[in-house]
Amino acid sequence: AKQSDVPDISSNGLNIKVLNGSGGTNIAAAAKNILAEDGFNVVKIADNPDVIENTVIYVTKEGMGRDLLVYFTNASIEVKELDAGIDIAVVVGKSDVDIGTR
Repeated sequence: AKQSDVPDISSNGLNIKVLNGSGGTNIAAAAKNILAEDGFNVVKIADNPDVIENTVIYVTKEGMGRDLLVYFTNASIEVKELDAGIDIAVVVGKSDVDIGTR
């Protein structure tokens, strides 16, 4: 199925993990605060082992995560198996290192 065929699934009520892959400090915490302010359920923050250029939103199901794209620059969505209890994992990239100051 083409991506457009799959309806959007709201991220509200889903368990979101935010990882800092930007190389900056406190980026996962800053992203968590922004998402939490808008009512999203960020259950965990951590550092990503690698620094990446652009943010990637990993989702367990096609259609998820689209409502999070607006928060990030040049972010992409990939479907992937995630840890138990996590529906979405956002790895914040270098292009969003300024997320806490926007």
